Amino acid sequence: MKRPFGVAALAALALWALWSPLGATAAEAPGDALIVRTSDLAPYRRTEASFNKAWGKPTKLIDVNTSAGDLSGALQAGPSLIFAIGPAAAKAVADLKPQAPLIYGLVPNPDSLNL
Repeated sequence: MKRPFGVAALAALALWALWSPLGATAAEAPGDALIVRTSDLAPYRRTEASFNKAWGKPTKLIDVNTSAGDLSGALQAGPSLIFAIGPAAAKAVADLKPQAPLIYGLVPNPDSLNL
């Protein structure tokens, strides 16, 4: 069954809703999101695509399996939001204690990762 919105899309919409009461329009809302992905498998790519569609602004992608060394630099660049897809991505980001808000998806047991 094809869903019109995935979890990632709902997360992006929720963040937009948080900015709206503060008087920010979509154009004023922060636009630089960092996506950190655990895998290149189809469910991870679909979640990423769903988030990108809902976010509607440019994003940067880091794959923790192929670009783990780039993660610290990407976090130091100061993204407005970090979306981690998968448990390894969520754990890698959380361990670096970023300044930006972290949301995550496809993490079946976040408590086991201390998220």
